[in-house]
Amino acid sequence: MSSDPEDETPPEAVAEVATGPTLARAPLGPPVSTPPEQVARAALARARAAARAKGLRPGDRPRRMVAPASGTAGPDARDPQPLSASARRLAADLGWGQELVAGGLAERWPQVVGAQVAEHCEYVGLDAGVL
Repeated sequence: MSSDPEDETPPEAVAEVATGPTLARAPLGPPVSTPPEQVARAALARARAAARAKGLRPGDRPRRMVAPASGTAGPDARDPQPLSASARRLAADLGWGQELVAGGLAERWPQVVGAQVAEHCEYVGLDAGVL
């Protein structure tokens, strides 16, 4: 220890640091018996008051978040599609529209113009939408 009188720590403080702070003791007297229901109600009331102080509304059902409507109801591109619709979209994407129309017309020529006309006329080709 130093010779300075201000540096010296009183012996009580040294003892407290060495052993830790003294624990508070329970008051003397007969034990207080509070019914558990009353203790629970008091704790619930304190919790509700704390929630109200934070702006929460205890006891209410949680508000359900409603997703915004995604548009109109009905079929869209994410639904399963018939094969014919998929083939049509593929042909349009690849620019095959005119060639497919011409091929389909040549194949179905008798149904398109009729059997009698098909006997006298022959499909030659389709040029810019003209037979």
